[in-house]
Amino acid sequence: MAKPYERLTLEQVATYPRPGMSTPGSLSFTPDSQRVTYLAAPEGSLVRSLYAFDPATGEHTVLAGPEGATSDASFSREEQLQRERMRLREVGVTSYQFAKKADPPVLLVPQPPGLRVLARGAWIDLPGTAGALDPTLSEDGSQVLFVRDGELWL
Repeated sequence: MAKPYERLTLEQVATYPRPGMSTPGSLSFTPDSQRVTYLAAPEGSLVRSLYAFDPATGEHTVLAGPEGATSDASFSREEQLQRERMRLREVGVTSYQFAKKADPPVLLVPQPPGLRVLARGAWIDLPGTAGALDPTLSEDGSQVLFVRDGELWL
């Protein structure tokens, strides 16, 4: 038997994420192709975390959760403008990147307090990276390039 439709309220329509639109995104295989990584938020939330899914066991693991900012108000003006251009409403972990040729794998996760790198099973907070825009990890995972205050930093 078909379920009756539920009426949407004005509040539901004006709220983000839209009802039923909270879906995982930025899906990627880990460099060893053993797991799938993705960004997701709990239903009804815009605060995303980075997860890893192991197809062999069916287990989902949180790799990185939100650090610091969980609202637009805590971003710098440059970050706010970039987020507007990208039409990005989510907060928390909004991007991540694996070094393509690093052994062992290296993972870069931009966070509002600064850039974080997962290398050899430990998180490293990179000093002096608060406000970093467009971070890019080198192929071997040894360097990070980013923009801050209109300048390139390495």
